[in-house]
Formats: sequence, structure tokens, C-alpha cells
Amino acid sequence: MKIQFKSKEHKMFYENMMKQCSKNDSYHQTLFYTLGICPDCRKHIQDLYDVHNDKIMLDGIHQYWQTSGSMRTTLLAFNLWNGFASENTVESTPYDLFQSEDCPFYFEAVKIKYPEYCLEHQKRSREER
Repeated sequence: MKIQFKSKEHKMFYENMMKQCSKNDSYHQTLFYTLGICPDCRKHIQDLYDVHNDKIMLDGIHQYWQTSGSMRTTLLAFNLWNGFASENTVESTPYDLFQSEDCPFYFEAVKIKYPEYCLEHQKRSREER
């Protein structure tokens, strides 16, 4: 599957993080792809992901640098990692998360996480034509 990146910086971040981690699975691919969408998340990756212990850092949601856009990106990334939902569920619903200019890239993250379902849908769509 060819991945669509938002920018050259997004792609470089994704590739660098995938090299740093020891696993090449859909969890890591999706996490780094999603967090890489947002420049603030890229800049503060150490607040969001612990490379040495291979875990997301939930406290990263409450960091001073988080904006509404970086918060959406972080919440989606964490949800795709392990199903995490914010205590304030209003902020972490698709209704709120996908109200963003980054929406096309959020859909790309879902395709990376669930390729088997997305490919099946694409196949059915072509057959119906």
C-alpha cells in the first residue's frame, strides 16, 4: 500500500521513528504516521512516546504545548494504538476528531491500521462499477 504523506517533513519523521523502534507492525506504523501529521507532535514526540519502553505517554495529552489541532492528532493516534479514549469523550469522538483540515490524513492513518478492511472495501467498490 502506498502511503500518502502530508509533507516531506511528515514522511521523514515517519521513516526516522520506524527506524528507531524495534517493531514494524500496524500499531507503530499508525502511531508514527498519525503523530507525524502535526508539526507540534513531531517536535514533542518525546512527550508522547517512550522509545525505550515502547509505550505511549498519556500525560502527553496535558502538555502545555498542545493545541486543539495537536490534541486531535494525539487523541486519534492514541486511540488507534490501543483504543484509548479521553475522559472528556466529547473531544475524542469522530465528530470532533475529524473536523480538521488534516482529515484526509486521518483517514490514511485508519487505512494503515486496518488495511485488510480498507482493501476489501476498495475491491468491492471496483466490482460494483
